[in-house]
Formats: sequence, structure tokens, C-alpha cells
Amino acid sequence: KKPHPAMLHRVTEALGIAPSSAIMVGDSLVDVKAARAANLAGVIVVSHGYSVTPVTELGADAVIKAFDELPAAIAGVFARDTHRLTLT
Repeated sequence: KKPHPAMLHRVTEALGIAPSSAIMVGDSLVDVKAARAANLAGVIVVSHGYSVTPVTELGADAVIKAFDELPAAIAGVFARDTHRLTLT
């Protein structure tokens, strides 16, 4: 159960990628905590979730309002890191 990282580790293992190559997209503090516990490259929060705390205060690497903003947010997360992702 989130925020335990086991679920995210199973996903990255099934995909054959390192956690440091994955990003979590969520809408709550528990999603941010799960991504951090799993040592993912980052976490992006969608602003129209059900969080009582303002999404800008959840500690995500990026906050988006709509899913069409997701590619730029993903690129931004990887641009700040030495690991680069090529989006195709």
C-alpha cells in the first residue's frame, strides 16, 4: 500500500528499467511519498486531484493543470538530472 515503494519497484522491474529512469504522476501527498520512497527520478502532480493541501506544497518536482502539459513536465524533471530521457 502506498507510500510503500514495493508497487513502484514491481512496475519498474516489469518494464526492465531502473527506478531512476521512471517518473510517478499522481494527485496526492501519498503519491509524492511513494515516488520518493521508490527513488524514482521524479514525481509530477496533477493539480485537479483531491488533496486538501495545496498541490504546490506537496513537494512534487512539477505541478501540471492538464495532461497536455505532461511531456514538458517530464522533460523538465529529466533536464535537471544527469540522466536524460529521449521522448519519442
